This record gives sequence, C-alpha cells and structure tokens, in this order.
Amino acid sequence: MGCCVGAKYDNWCKDVEIVWEDPEKKEEYCLFHAPAEHKKMSEDEFSKKAHTYLKEIPSCWVTEREAVRLSAAIFISDVTFEDTELPTLNLDDAIFLKDLTFKNILFNDNLNFDNTHCWGDVSFKDVTVEGECSFLDSSFERELRFYDVIAPAGLSATFKTPPNGLHLDLKECDGVVYFRSESNKLTWLTLTVPVKNNPQLTLEINKLNLLSLDLGSLVTIPVIIRNSEIDSFYSEDYRFLTPISFSNCSFNELFLSARSLDNIKFFSCKFPQLNSRTTTTDAITTIHETPFVTPTEPHKLEELYRALKRQAQNEENRRLASDWHYWEKFFCEKRLFTDGTFFEWLILRLYRMLSDYGESVGKASWCLLLFIFAPFCFSFIAQELPNTLLTNWWLATKQHAIDFIPLATRAPETSENLITIPRLLQVAWQILITFQATLLGFALRNRYRR
Repeated sequence: MGCCVGAKYDNWCKDVEIVWEDPEKKEEYCLFHAPAEHKKMSEDEFSKKAHTYLKEIPSCWVTEREAVRLSAAIFISDVTFEDTELPTLNLDDAIFLKDLTFKNILFNDNLNFDNTHCWGDVSFKDVTVEGECSFLDSSFERELRFYDVIAPAGLSATFKTPPNGLHLDLKECDGVVYFRSESNKLTWLTLTVPVKNNPQLTLEINKLNLLSLDLGSLVTIPVIIRNSEIDSFYSEDYRFLTPISFSNCSFNELFLSARSLDNIKFFSCKFPQLNSRTTTTDAITTIHETPFVTPTEPHKLEELYRALKRQAQNEENRRLASDWHYWEKFFCEKRLFTDGTFFEWLILRLYRMLSDYGESVGKASWCLLLFIFAPFCFSFIAQELPNTLLTNWWLATKQHAIDFIPLATRAPETSENLITIPRLLQVAWQILITFQATLLGFALRNRYRR
C-alpha cells in the first residue's frame, strides 16, 4: 500500500521501509513520515537508516536528474548534508527535531525550505544555491546561520516563527535578500555581505522584530528595514558605504555616532524618549549615570545630534529637528563646562533654564509669568514688615511694584529718583522681563514653524 503521507508528495518515499501502521486508520507510515513517537527506534538507529538513504541521493540525481524531495519528513536526529552536489532540494513541510547542517554543498537549482519547522540549530557553510533560495512560512526555534553562502538569485524568508538568532554571511549575491516575520522576536541579527559593492544587491527586512540588530562594519549593500520593532540597534563604530534606511520602525535602545549617520536615514520612526523629548540611548545613559558630571567626550554626542538635526531638517521634519536641537545644545553646554569659557557656559545654562534653548513654550511662559508676578508677591510680603528691616530691593518693591513691569512704569516724581538704587533695580527687572518675553516669542516661532 505504501506510505500514506508520501502519496501526497509524489510518492518520493516509495522505496523507504514502512515502520508503523496506524491501528485505527489502517494507514502505513515510512521511516521518514512516521510520527516521532512511533518510529520505534533510537536516534542513532534512525540516523544510520536515514543516512543509508540520503547518501544515495547524489547518484540518483545524476542518473535521473530529478529534484530531490524530502517533503514532510520528520527527522529525530541530527542531519548533515556534506560534500556533494544536488539539484533542487525540497524540504517543504519537513520537521527537524535536532540540528540541520549543510556543508560544502552545491545546489544546481533551487532550495525549498517552505513551511519547514526546525527545532534545532540550522547552519549553511560554504553553500552555493544557483537557483532560488526560499524560506517561506518557515519556523525556527533556535539559531539560523549562513556562512560564506553564494546565492546569485537572492534569498527570501518569511518566518512563522523567527529564529532566536540570525547570522547572514554572504560571499556572493546578486539578487534581493528579504526577511519578514509577524510574530515573536529575534534575539540578535548580524549581517556580513560581500566587500565588493554590487549595485544589484539589496537587503530588505520587513516586520521582523529584533532584540538586537548589528549590521556589521562590512555592510556594503543597500539595506531597507520596514515596520520592525528593534529593541537595540548599535552602529557607533561603523561607517556604512551604502544607504541604510529605517521606515516606520521603533527603537527602545539606539546607539549612534555622527560617523555612522552618513548613510543612515530614518523615516517615520519612533525613538527612545527622555523628558518628553526624542533622544538616543547615548543621552539617556549619560544623564542617568552622570547627571551632574560632564561626560567624557561630550563633543561626540554634540556632533551626533547636530548630524541628526541636519538630517531631520533636510526631510522637513521640524518637530524631530527640535528635539535633536535640544540635545545638541545640551551637550554643547556640557562641553563648554570643561573646554569653553565660564561666560559661554553660563549663557547656554541660562538659555536652557529659561526656555530649553528656545524649544519650550511652556517653560518660557512660566518663567515670564514668574518674573511678572514676583514683584507683586514681594510687595505683598513686604507690607507686613517695617521699613527698617527692608533692603532697597524690598523697599522699592513695597512702594512701587508696578514700576518693575515694562510699559507700566510711572515717570519718576523728581529728578533725584532717576539714579537711585531702587530705580536701577526696577530698570534691570524690566530688562529681564523684556528678555524673557523675547525668548517666549522665539519659542513660539519655533513651535509654529514646525
């Protein structure tokens, strides 16, 4: 009668021994298709029998030139394909309970991993696939690694369950490398591609959620990452030679440098937040670890945020440019504390205290209201104190609080009052209010210009 599962896949297992019969359905299952619990043999015994069949695959192909099919097979032991040449290999619907290794293999046509479920590590070492390399709707419970792989037609993978980690080391590739997953997260992703820049090669990642993304220092092909959640992205020490673009991605941790931003573009991305402002993990770490200490190299962070601001301005994303501007000035202030003059540092420090470098309408408004109402508060307090206990400031406030407000000042009663200390204090306070009103106007302009 033959294997009931093999009948659905062109009876590729017709010559394989039957190892189990379902007593209820009266259906027979071969060595490869019998459920793992019904194979009735140890892993070593299964491995020996499977190896006896698999080692004959190349000679069968040479004589018949047919695609090799292991569709829907269930492997309960480690499987290794090594030092051979194969045509199309179909592993669709197969299940590998242990590790799967391809080493020094030449596929003259396609490699089909569609709807395959692998519970162990899967690795490709020195493998060449001259046709299409497909991993559609496949599931990987552990790691998937490619070492020195040649895939002229590219590589496409849509994961039902993405691997814990994905390592891609391409030796040669002329097509599109595409990864997509809509569930779970990869623990890490590392990419190394040919040093030779190939204008036809593109790496595209879509809906692939990552715990860690490291594009490597040898990325020389365009990379497009869309609709992905990335817990940690590190690129501080890299200079990318080709465009790397993130579209509609979110980052929980983001480590960048101005050097790495030459070819990195962000479109509609969500960045880490600190104090209601978009930032990078560099700033968060610096502020949380050393809130009152100047960081070791603030100029590098200043350059980073200046580059990010320039990029946001070029894309006319003014709201994001505002946040990058804030952090640029913040680390410029930190740098001036050690490398600049005290006067330069003080100006930026006050600028931040009064309006967040001209980027906060709320802070500028509250400071202006404070400066306006402060004389009246002092005046109210001074009414309860005798004049003998009051300084010139308090005395002037008690008698003429309204004179501290610009455009509300009364003319001096006599010429003698023109140069008195209370009068000078009133003029200085008016200048302060006028200056703060200017900062508010500047912040409003920045707000509505976005």
